[in-house]
Amino acid sequence: MVFGVLNIIPVCIITAGNLALLAALVKQKRQLRRVAPNIAKGCSVAGRRQKSSTRMLFILSGFFMITTLPYTMFRVYKDFNPSIGPREYARDILLESATEMLLSCNFTLNFFLYFVSGTLFKQEWQCIHAPS
Repeated sequence: MVFGVLNIIPVCIITAGNLALLAALVKQKRQLRRVAPNIAKGCSVAGRRQKSSTRMLFILSGFFMITTLPYTMFRVYKDFNPSIGPREYARDILLESATEMLLSCNFTLNFFLYFVSGTLFKQEWQCIHAPS
């Protein structure tokens, strides 16, 4: 039960943060269109970087929730519904294995998601690993 609560709290915080960030972005875009409609259509280098970073943040937090929630929900379900017979026990073991593999995907694919979704991350990676 404690495990479920400890996983649900970060998911709620991340969701609230993403919604607040999305609301701020929409509000900022509307204000920019109202104040300077010509500038809002153009895209500066700083604007593209910020857009790329924001996109990366949304992708990573979404991937975190997609890979973490099934395991958390299964653990809460398992606490309230213990397996009685061998068939239920086998089903629980199978579901637990599948959700644990999904949970592991969060940690193993995190680096690749950074690399695919973030231009700034790619540029820094190339600077670090470029021959001197």
